[in-house]
Amino acid sequence: MISQKRISFVLLTFAVLLTSFMAVSATAPSPPIPGFLGPPVLNYHCPYNESQYDYVISNFIDNPQKILSDSALNHSTSNVSVNIPSGIYDVYEYAWDGYVGRENDSQPYERFVTKFYDNQGNLIATSNQSTDLQDNVSFADWSGLVNSNLVLSTNIYDVQGWHPDWYNGDSANSVFPGCIALKRIPLPTCSVDYIKNKDSLNIYSFNAPMTYINENGDYIAYGNASSFGGSTVSNVQYNRTSPNTYISLENTLPSDGYFNEPEEDWQTDEDNPLFIDGVHTICCRAADSVGSVGNFADSCTSFCIDETAPGIPSVSFDNPSKCEPNYVNEAPQFSWSLEDNGCAPVSYEVEVYFSNGTLYYSVEDTNQTSLTIVNPTNGQDYYIKVRAKDAAGNVGTWSVNSTHVYYDHENPKVKITQPEAGFWTNEDFLVNETDTDNLGLYQCEYKILNEGNKTVGWTVLPCNSAFTVNIS
Repeated sequence: MISQKRISFVLLTFAVLLTSFMAVSATAPSPPIPGFLGPPVLNYHCPYNESQYDYVISNFIDNPQKILSDSALNHSTSNVSVNIPSGIYDVYEYAWDGYVGRENDSQPYERFVTKFYDNQGNLIATSNQSTDLQDNVSFADWSGLVNSNLVLSTNIYDVQGWHPDWYNGDSANSVFPGCIALKRIPLPTCSVDYIKNKDSLNIYSFNAPMTYINENGDYIAYGNASSFGGSTVSNVQYNRTSPNTYISLENTLPSDGYFNEPEEDWQTDEDNPLFIDGVHTICCRAADSVGSVGNFADSCTSFCIDETAPGIPSVSFDNPSKCEPNYVNEAPQFSWSLEDNGCAPVSYEVEVYFSNGTLYYSVEDTNQTSLTIVNPTNGQDYYIKVRAKDAAGNVGTWSVNSTHVYYDHENPKVKITQPEAGFWTNEDFLVNETDTDNLGLYQCEYKILNEGNKTVGWTVLPCNSAFTVNIS
C-alpha cells in the first residue's frame, strides 16, 4: 500500500519527445511550434504536501509528459503504477504549461482528467477535469479540487492523465498533468452501545472504560454504524470474546430490516451463548456500499458480569501493646483482607463502635484496607466491623466484630502512705502504698534507692500492698 509516499515511475515515452526536441534544436534556428515543441518554461511544482493527503502521485511532474487534444499519439500519459485501496476520495489535480511563445497563444481547453484502473486494466473511475489554464502568458498553472467523494469501487493499480477534449483538432490545447492528490473520506464507523437481557428486559448501557453488571443470562447487543461521503452502510460484523465462547466475524442484523442508509442501528441475533460471570468484549466493524471496511480495533467495548457478592472480610488488630495486648496508649489500628474472585472491583464500608455498641462513626466506599481510629478518647474502648461491596452492586456480609481495644494515654498514679516523708529509723520498716489507674492496673513494681544509689532494683509486688525495707 502507498501511504503518503511519492510514487516514482520512469515514463519512457517522454524520451521520444525529448529526442524529437533535440533534433529540432540542433538544426538552423526556426521558430518553435506553439503549444508543443517550444522550449518549456520550468516553473512548475507540485503544491500538495504529502503529510496532508493520503496519496500524492507525482510521477507526472517528475517525468513531464505534455498531452494534446489534436494528437492521437499524445492524448494521454503513460500508466503510473500505484496501489490505492477502494474507498471514497476527494481528488485534487495540478496542471501546467509553459514554453517560449506561449504568451502569444490562446488555447481554450488546456485541461486534463485522471483515469483510474484496476489490476486487469479495467477503467474504474474518471475524475472531473482540471480548470483551463490562463492564455497569453509564457507559463500558467492551476491546482484545486476536481472531485468530492469520487468512488473507487475496487483497488486501483494504475492511473493515467488524459486530455478530455481529444479528439479536437482546432487547437493543440497543450497541457502537462502535474500531479494528483487524494484524500480519503473516513472509513465507516460503528459502536457497541448497550446490551439487553432477553428475560428481565433490563438494559445496560456501556460506559468507558468498563461497565459492571450483576445479572448474567441471555443478552442481545445493540449498536450504531455510520458511513461517509455519500455511501451507505452495507453490513456490520462483530467479534465476541467471553469466558465461555469466542465469536468471530459474525454478521449482525439491521434493526429496521435493511442495511441501506448512511446511518444504521444494528443488533446481534437472538441465538447467542449465555453471558456468564466474567469479562466480556464485543468489537464491531462496518462496511459501506463502495467496499470500505472499518477496523475492529476502533470500536471495542468491554464489560464485567459479576453476580456473586464479595466474601466476608477478615479483620485484625494491628498495634497491640507489650503488656496487655488490647490496651494501647496510641490510636488503635485495624486492617482487613478479603479473597474475592469476581471481576468487579471491591470497596469497603467500615463502622467504628464504642464497646457499649454505640456507633462512633462510619466510612463509606473506601478502597483502603486499613483504618486508624480518629481522635480516640482516653479511657474508651473500640471495635470495628467491615463489609465489602463491588462495582456491580453486590453487597457482602458484615465481618464479625473485631477485638475490643482500650485506649489509655494517662499514666497510673502511685501514692506512698507509710512512712511519712522525713521519717528516720535505724530498723527495718514497712512501706504501704496505693496504686490507681483509669482503666485498671496491669502490674506494680518498686525499687529502693540509698542516697541516690540503687539498693534494690525493680521488683514486682501486688498492687495496693505493703513491703518491708530491710536496712541491714
